[in-house]
Amino acid sequence: PKPDPLPYLTGLQHLNAEAGQALAFEDSLPGVAAAHAAGIFTVGVATTQTPERLMAAGAGLVIDDFEAPALWALLAKRGEAG
Repeated sequence: PKPDPLPYLTGLQHLNAEAGQALAFEDSLPGVAAAHAAGIFTVGVATTQTPERLMAAGAGLVIDDFEAPALWALLAKRGEAG
């Protein structure tokens, strides 16, 4: 169970992907910690936790919803890199 990164690592393995190719979206502290421990850039969704707590757990970005301009900027930047 989370915060063990094994579920994320297993998912990456099944997809033949590396952590740097993935994004995780989590709204729980154990979920953020698990994704972060797997080396995946993690977007914390501030639905049940404060942005500060999500960042402390390892989120690289915190959003209130999926319309957040910062999220779309991140996706555009990652698209340019790939």
